[in-house]
Amino acid sequence: MQSDFFGGLAPRTQDNSVYKLRRKELVASIKQEFPDQTTGVVVLFAAIENDTSQFRQEKSFYYYTGINEPGTALVIDLQSKSTLYIPNCFEQRAQWMTLPVALINRDAKALGFDAVELLGKTCSGYQLNPYF
Repeated sequence: MQSDFFGGLAPRTQDNSVYKLRRKELVASIKQEFPDQTTGVVVLFAAIENDTSQFRQEKSFYYYTGINEPGTALVIDLQSKSTLYIPNCFEQRAQWMTLPVALINRDAKALGFDAVELLGKTCSGYQLNPYF
């Protein structure tokens, strides 16, 4: 069973339908460009935090998701099903940072996704060290 780290409160003030519409248009343009292609996925990756500079989300990822959370990934299939994958480090991250968005599966619809899934086992974080 998936933990609910944020109380199940997805943001209600932001209209997430624009991001869902953009993803739908992306899939439609791929289908138009490649009409014989019936299966496949689009994978978009968020930026990773860096110790030496302020976090800036990858522009294409934000354009299609509206999510400003590092280390996440979005998978969209050609039937327009979208799944947001987030690193499994929110319990540790919540100890030192305020988490702005409730990224849990039961809030997927409110966020404009079909599903929100955790990536892998619990980790301590997802920053890239300058000596990586």
